[in-house]
Amino acid sequence: MFPKGRRHDFRFSRRRRQSTASLSCKGGQVIDLVLIGSVCRIPMLTPVSMAVVTGCYLGLLLTSANAQESIKTCPGVEVQTVTTAIETGRDWPLSTLAEIYVVPQATMPVAGQRTLTVITHGPVLASANEAPEVKTEVACTTRGVTLNLTIMHISDGGAAKNALWRPKVSVILVLRQDVVFQTAWRMRRPNGAEVDHTQTPPYPDQRYPIVMTTTLRSASDQKP
Repeated sequence: MFPKGRRHDFRFSRRRRQSTASLSCKGGQVIDLVLIGSVCRIPMLTPVSMAVVTGCYLGLLLTSANAQESIKTCPGVEVQTVTTAIETGRDWPLSTLAEIYVVPQATMPVAGQRTLTVITHGPVLASANEAPEVKTEVACTTRGVTLNLTIMHISDGGAAKNALWRPKVSVILVLRQDVVFQTAWRMRRPNGAEVDHTQTPPYPDQRYPIVMTTTLRSASDQKP
């Protein structure tokens, strides 16, 4: 499904009708892509093989449906954007787990507000078993906000040619007070049935849901 032997990062950020994406290739080559409706513009600034472009475009078709800008206001926090991405072509350690972290911000709060970016990675998955897309949903809680993330499990069997991938979701928030940010990774079958565990060889068995929380501080002198 993904071209082998290359490192690819598919990133999507949808604003209104236009989406932008960039593909970083091994060797320093970069393709910037612009999606307007169903049109994909690929400015070829450097020589890139047609195989890489085709793989990139297929990745866009598979994931752009779930790239979204999701604006939601909760008590003390505003979710400005939610951006999904797919990482492929990497050899993740066997100890790799889902994680959540806050990108350090150098800017000072303005008018009692602080903008932060929260990034969460899901577990390592297999292209033969899980569809390369993530459904996102933002919900308010009494203490902050929850980001629900759903992976689609399409097959229980293995495959001789299986490509590993890992989901990544970035969220930009504006804080007005300290809040608790929670992510919940879930896995479902196409019929809606929830999957409670799965395994991507050679990685250990993974149980679902995967729930992680972090406290976001509105004051810049406090580390998230």
